[in-house]
Amino acid sequence: MALQRIPLSDNTVIREYVDNVNSYERIIGSSMSGSDDSMLISYVNATSSLDYYIRSRNFAKAIAANGMVDYLLGIEANRRSLNEVCVSQTSGAAYVIDSDLRKRVSSNDPVIPFRLPAYIQAFIGERNMVGLLPATMRAVADSIDAKPREVFELIELVSMLNEQESITQSMRRRLNYVVDDQSADGRAHLCERIINLINVACSKQ
Repeated sequence: MALQRIPLSDNTVIREYVDNVNSYERIIGSSMSGSDDSMLISYVNATSSLDYYIRSRNFAKAIAANGMVDYLLGIEANRRSLNEVCVSQTSGAAYVIDSDLRKRVSSNDPVIPFRLPAYIQAFIGERNMVGLLPATMRAVADSIDAKPREVFELIELVSMLNEQESITQSMRRRLNYVVDDQSADGRAHLCERIINLINVACSKQ
């Protein structure tokens, strides 16, 4: 699977493009061992320390944003096919291709909130695992809190599409879990909750 110049955003200020994209499944299949923790590092083939730094940061931010959204939607990480998560070899950017979001959204809280196996952790790096990853998830939570009405309207729409009222309630509960208190103490608590989710994801892989 090799796609060229795929527009991910129509934002008039910032336009994102992904070149030389491959899915996790293809990257794992092309790895010498098939389970090497460094296979993503080898895949991006950075030409310098700065290049690697930029690509790993791009990857960490994308994984964090996608992971938080999947958690809020109640999507179990192990229900996502390795073919659905793609990584750009030239930028490190990652994105999800979802063929049928309606069938994945669930009223149950995910046992595994997002996918963080050893090969993803290795590429993100220890510093980003404790810094950039939770910070980006925190930013996603803050952006949801900034426009709660729009978010809840979307939740209501998803609930109607699935014809399950319980989905709306469960999504509201998960949203409240990460954005319920924006006071000084509440923000610290929010960070702790996000780090707890990351720890659960790491321990369940």
